[in-house]
Amino acid sequence: MYREQFLSGIVSVGLLMCVFFWNAGVVRAQSPEAPLLPMNVEFRHVPQYLEESISDDPLYARIEALLDENGCDVILLEKSTNREVLYSFSKRRVDAQAANGRDAYITPVGFAAFAANSSPAFVIHFQDRFGNEILWKFAVGEIVPNTLPKVIFRTDNSGIGFLYAPHRAPSVAGTTLTIAGREYVPKSKQSDDALAAFYATDMTIGQILTGTDFWAVESSPADLVQTAKWNLGGDGGRLRTLAVKELSSTEASIEQFDVNHPDAPHVIRFCHER
Repeated sequence: MYREQFLSGIVSVGLLMCVFFWNAGVVRAQSPEAPLLPMNVEFRHVPQYLEESISDDPLYARIEALLDENGCDVILLEKSTNREVLYSFSKRRVDAQAANGRDAYITPVGFAAFAANSSPAFVIHFQDRFGNEILWKFAVGEIVPNTLPKVIFRTDNSGIGFLYAPHRAPSVAGTTLTIAGREYVPKSKQSDDALAAFYATDMTIGQILTGTDFWAVESSPADLVQTAKWNLGGDGGRLRTLAVKELSSTEASIEQFDVNHPDAPHVIRFCHER
């Protein structure tokens, strides 16, 4: 069950989970083991976001661009594997994604933004892992506030993803995507489909990752109290801290900090027995 929280204009999307523990050894006040949850959920806030579906390319079904103060990351959804592949010039971000079992490559991504007829426009250029040149020109239409649906859900072999994008704009004439010399323009599957290619601002991306993640508890508190904190270690030198943010007789709010992946802080809530 998902719950959206809006505080002071900042969007915080949390995963609300009620986990009822059947053995007495888990999350008890007298012996608080680390509250490791059976899901790995990542969140990232993106100031600007571009997306285009690709129906007739042999390699890819979708392209996304995530724009922030550090530059531009690109995600391609491969048709052969139905998995997302990240291209970024940030070694830290690529290493963090790879440590979570995702496909990621360090790649220089050329990026330029400018105004066209008082609306933003973008040009993105890079090479995929096969050596194909990709050039994406995106012209933005008029922003539509409170666009529906505000939350977009989708699934692929990388996991379950959801986008909170309340402010979106469709692409307009001039938007083209060129992959290995083949040029594509956005194509809607139906007349009212505004998601074939769109631009969004102030967006939150969440993803429930597939696979298994193992963490070792390096230190834990003596009791389950308001200041309780667990330090965890994962494969590849990953470090994670779980800290109690709120505590009641029926629910604990756990805040997660990933030292190696600072772009994905989030709060996980779960029920426990005391």
